[in-house]
Amino acid sequence: MRSLWYLLTGRPVNTDDCLHYAAGKAGTSVAITLRVCKTLRVAVLVTQYVARMTWNIDGRTIVCEELLAGELDCTGDDKPEILEDANAHLGQLVKRCEREGVAIAGGRERFTLPISCEVVRTPRWI
Repeated sequence: MRSLWYLLTGRPVNTDDCLHYAAGKAGTSVAITLRVCKTLRVAVLVTQYVARMTWNIDGRTIVCEELLAGELDCTGDDKPEILEDANAHLGQLVKRCEREGVAIAGGRERFTLPISCEVVRTPRWI
């Protein structure tokens, strides 16, 4: 679904916007980088599996992120079914880009165990 911002300004801000903006434009490419972010929320860690997409459309660089899956880290155990969900959503995202004729870098990358986190964000009051 295209964002209101894109409809008003013509500047894409999410994946749907970028796919619409790229339609019919030759030389469009996207680089996909996978990230795992852990965030402390009210004494519970939340793990988010994110695909950061860097689009190159007509010489413009547009960066957006797509949340693929998430989980509450109540037990601290790695859960392979969450990774399967994230990888399934990533596969659907890659197929959407391929259908539009977008060249993809990093489209074969997948989340695997063990997980290493890039970012740990905590509120300032902790």
